[in-house]
Amino acid sequence: MRRKNMLGVDENLSTLDDHLLGVDLNRNFPPLWATGDSSSPDEVSLIYHGVGALSEPEAQALVEAAALGPSNHLRMYTDLHSFAQVHFWARTVNDRLTDITRSTLPR
Repeated sequence: MRRKNMLGVDENLSTLDDHLLGVDLNRNFPPLWATGDSSSPDEVSLIYHGVGALSEPEAQALVEAAALGPSNHLRMYTDLHSFAQVHFWARTVNDRLTDITRSTLPR
């Protein structure tokens, strides 16, 4: 398993020389890009944040996907990057929204 994207690596999973290449995508987003001790400018660090905020195509794609619809219509955003099977959402009195949310979750 890799913590980073596959930038600059080959497709051979047994290659060890490139295992630290890439960017930790969790640390590639503004507004907290490159702040504090939770990310690193060191390219071989497991928490390397990249050369700039949103420098990676994967991070850019997420931002562009969120911008496809009007922000006032965005009701749920799911970030799937952990091994836990936990889902948090702000439940409201809107039963229709609750039903839609529940229908999208795995059983």
